[in-house]
Amino acid sequence: MKRRLFSVAFFMMLMVASPVHGQTPETTDAENRKILEIIKLLQAQQLQIADNQAKLDAGIDALSEAIRVARIEASRVGQPPPPPKKK
Repeated sequence: MKRRLFSVAFFMMLMVASPVHGQTPETTDAENRKILEIIKLLQAQQLQIADNQAKLDAGIDALSEAIRVARIEASRVGQPPPPPKKK
């Protein structure tokens, strides 16, 4: 009984492990044109996203600089002005 069960299990493993060969579906010219159109659309969207990200980064940099300057100015409030420089 064990031998038969082992042989059936072994046979099933061979069937599952054997490679299954299939063919790729043929695409028509119309499908290829649609795919290329979609690819171009995605590339344009990626360029727009990259441009938007660059604008966001520039805005964040400007804002962080304004905050830095504001902190410096706020730390000077209430302090006497520095003495004039002598020549």
